[in-house]
Amino acid sequence: MIPTVVLKKGKLRPVYSGHPWIFSGALQNTAQLAVAPGTLVLVRDDQQQPVGWGHIGSGVIAVRMFSLGESEPDERSVIRNRIQEAFARREFLGLTNSPDITGYRLVCAEGDRLPGLMIDRLGDGFVVQAGTAAWARLADVVIDTLIEQFSPTWIVWQVSPDAANIESLKEHGSRVVYGTPEDVDSTTVVECGIRHLIDPLGGQKTGFYADQRENRLRLRQLSRKKRILDVFSYAGGFGLSAAAGGASHVTCVETSPRAHRMAQRMAELNDAAIELHNTDATTYLRENARGGNFDIIVLDPPKLVKSRTHIEEGLKKYRNLNMLAMAALRPGAMLFTHSCSSLVSEDEFQRVLTDAATAAGKQLHVLETRGQAPDHPFLAACPEGRYLKCVVAVVSDR
Repeated sequence: MIPTVVLKKGKLRPVYSGHPWIFSGALQNTAQLAVAPGTLVLVRDDQQQPVGWGHIGSGVIAVRMFSLGESEPDERSVIRNRIQEAFARREFLGLTNSPDITGYRLVCAEGDRLPGLMIDRLGDGFVVQAGTAAWARLADVVIDTLIEQFSPTWIVWQVSPDAANIESLKEHGSRVVYGTPEDVDSTTVVECGIRHLIDPLGGQKTGFYADQRENRLRLRQLSRKKRILDVFSYAGGFGLSAAAGGASHVTCVETSPRAHRMAQRMAELNDAAIELHNTDATTYLRENARGGNFDIIVLDPPKLVKSRTHIEEGLKKYRNLNMLAMAALRPGAMLFTHSCSSLVSEDEFQRVLTDAATAAGKQLHVLETRGQAPDHPFLAACPEGRYLKCVVAVVSDR
């Protein structure tokens, strides 16, 4: 018998509009559905009419839609085709054969109609992030497709601890599934003249933040003869971009010793003069950044809101960080601030910045609002995919 879930009355429209998530509260029968997470299930409406097929989950998102229509999809064929379609979109952007950009996101989960799956092309290799149980079951088809279509040197497969916990997966972490660890370690990514080291086996996320490419380039354009402070700098991507743009001085602050060492190596690799501090970001802002010594402060913290139960706590952290940064800026200086928390909307982030400015005794003049690079698409029907917020603003006294 085909595993089936049934929508409650009034819950069909988002699915037909193209939103890929069905939450547990929208279903009639999840408690009675005894199937393993990641299983392909048939979705019916409240009149028992077939709607489409999706992968069952064990978290708040009960089903991630895979296809519409009554016919059961050939998962392998669909995955191969959608990876090729995703490649074509990056090819259209000019990313797939550019000597100036050798790191980009090939597949961006829901934005490329492969919910829960992210694939970064980094030099001659790939990093695959499997965010749901379905991809643990379908790992072989993803790996085989990448090998057949792109002939990579290496592939790293990642499952985060959070995903493993939510999806009831036994294993998490990063492992080389094709090629060797030496192949991975020897890879560098080029971005507009800057060489980036990657660390997919022990670093953060996929080991490279391709989503910030356009924002790094924008900072580069603004940095000539400026003093830059890059807080939560990871391996120094923003700092290196500022240095390449002619900044008079660049300071990077990162709490992770591993990322700090990587930033040291990247500064040497690019012959960049950058002052590096391995210390707590909040402490540095409070104790060392005051006095109006910086023309631009970049804030790029990690995800501070990981679940809906932590929204208020995370918003307070964003407010405090931005307040400290604004307090450290002289009138006319610039704040280049970010949130990568998908649960924080653009409006909420703007309110946080307004509150932070008030607390710091400043006015905030927003010059630009930006987001993730175009190789990180989101579905119009799923605005949650627009996770990265970037605000470029100048401060003045109240």
